[in-house]
Amino acid sequence: MSFIVDLFTSGGIGTILGGITGLLGNWVKSRHEEKMFALREKAKADDREHDLAVIRLEGETAVAVADIQRQEADDVASANALTAAYKMEPKRFLEGDKYMDTFLGRWLLMPLFGVLDVIRGSMRPVGTAYMAVVVTMIYWEFQAMMETMNIQMTPDQVFKVYMYLVGTFAYLMITSFVFWYGDRNRQSPPKALR
Repeated sequence: MSFIVDLFTSGGIGTILGGITGLLGNWVKSRHEEKMFALREKAKADDREHDLAVIRLEGETAVAVADIQRQEADDVASANALTAAYKMEPKRFLEGDKYMDTFLGRWLLMPLFGVLDVIRGSMRPVGTAYMAVVVTMIYWEFQAMMETMNIQMTPDQVFKVYMYLVGTFAYLMITSFVFWYGDRNRQSPPKALR
């Protein structure tokens, strides 16, 4: 018992309790620092992920803007090319030739240039009419072939052929009108039904 009393009076127990308290304090402090380190690392990772998301969004936006600018540049270039083509084409061959007032011009060049003007002016409508006639003739040939060969089609097959022909006629009409008004058709032609 005197050993216990000596331990208390000499400060030995205080040293032991102080050592235990110090060890416990160091352990709590190191646990706290570990948790704080983990929280800081998680915050850094979240910041990096956020920064990457921002960079990704900025990149997607830049690509979208570049696509719009490219489309706009294509439209402007297409319009400029069409305008340049119209400017290069003479209004009429009969206008502006210095030899028209001569004997040779009145009797030879005027009739030839007149014929040339008629041919040049009729190319677009004749080409449009020709394409309509060709498609119509293909339809009639198809009808005649069906009757000659006595081919019986199912209603589904007839409907598919009919829809293909209607699509072709519609495409030709749209193309003709767009061509006449000088715009570019960005649609793809109809595909064959299978």
